[in-house]
Amino acid sequence: MELTIARHCVAKGDDGLSPLQRALLDNAQRIRIAEAPTGAGKSYAFQRALRDRGERVLFIVPTRRLAQNLASGLIQDLIASGWSEQRAGDVVALWSSDQTADLKAQGIVHINGLRLRQMQALKLGSRDGEMIVAVPEVVSALLVRRRVETGQAGEGVFHLLRYFDHIVFDEFHTIEARGFGLAALFARLVTVKHENGAEFGGAKLSFLSATPLDLLPTLERVGVAADQVAVLREELVDDGRPLHGDVVLSWRDAPSLRELIQEHIEDIRTEIEADRQVVVIYDALVALEKDLPVLARWLTEGGIDPARVLVVNSVRDSIAQGLHQAGFAIGRKCDPLAYDLILATASVEMGVTFRDANLVLMEPGFEPMNFLQRYGRAARRDADGRVIVRLDAARLGCDPWRRSLRDWVQAHAGQRLGIEDLTRVL
Repeated sequence: MELTIARHCVAKGDDGLSPLQRALLDNAQRIRIAEAPTGAGKSYAFQRALRDRGERVLFIVPTRRLAQNLASGLIQDLIASGWSEQRAGDVVALWSSDQTADLKAQGIVHINGLRLRQMQALKLGSRDGEMIVAVPEVVSALLVRRRVETGQAGEGVFHLLRYFDHIVFDEFHTIEARGFGLAALFARLVTVKHENGAEFGGAKLSFLSATPLDLLPTLERVGVAADQVAVLREELVDDGRPLHGDVVLSWRDAPSLRELIQEHIEDIRTEIEADRQVVVIYDALVALEKDLPVLARWLTEGGIDPARVLVVNSVRDSIAQGLHQAGFAIGRKCDPLAYDLILATASVEMGVTFRDANLVLMEPGFEPMNFLQRYGRAARRDADGRVIVRLDAARLGCDPWRRSLRDWVQAHAGQRLGIEDLTRVL
């Protein structure tokens, strides 16, 4: 069974921004909920706020891999736009457990003190904008300290609202309870007005997601009225800046993902020879780990170098960098762009950038939104691609959403549909 999800674009203004990107920067409401398809460039809007407007941004993301990816990508984009490496590095900071370990290795003891100074300004006297890319737990730990260290001010959420022009929660549909508590507190504070009309700071708060966010009822329960929130959606158009080309979505009945990989070895090699990547996404970590020795043999026999294969999952990302006994690269510091084939679990749904990944073999994921995130990895920009999904008949009875999606694909087999249709059914 297969159908085609048609090429789709967003409008592009003279300044290079889409309507949603412009609204994220200019909408008058201090709270914005933004939904846009994968690849729409939600985070790029805030890069432009830094570069063109000299604004300060606190960009909060759910995983350390995504934080690392965004920070390094921002620096490279600034350099590509004409900035020096020194200037670009001066305006971007990364707050994550990995960065904490790196600072300790450099002999920096008072890391909280360093981050408090970065919160105030990454580089004193600079007229450039700045961005701190952080994971929620680091921000929470910095704001809720058991004691104030000698020589440090006890700064908190009110200071963040004053120091930054934008506070952004990216991939908000994935946020956990602690992160949501922080987000709800920000949301309540930015909507408070004193009798004299004064407000807490000037930061605008944005919640970003590639999936629909029904946040208004919850925000109302913490005291934020619906008319204080701007709900923004990116409208798709036929001509403009392309997000994805035509993508053939196929469902295949296979005993395991390993057999599906073996069946498509030739297709994988063809993509690699064309200097494109191939991505394989498993549901279960144990299945991926079990398959690695067999895959090493099959891939080698198929003319694919195991050293050019990267394994991405929570276990393998616990080390910085290394080599699996099967010959595959592992570790969170391996650059995915440097490899031809990615063998992964849900770890790649966020925070991993691919190089022209026009062929994706995958299992559906545990929730509908997992499926949408995985599908969105393929055929970015104007490239055409193919997503092949393993159909596990035994799981259809356990997961009604998988059965509904299978039935939808079957009912529209051979048709050409829009990404809105796929999003709607998910």
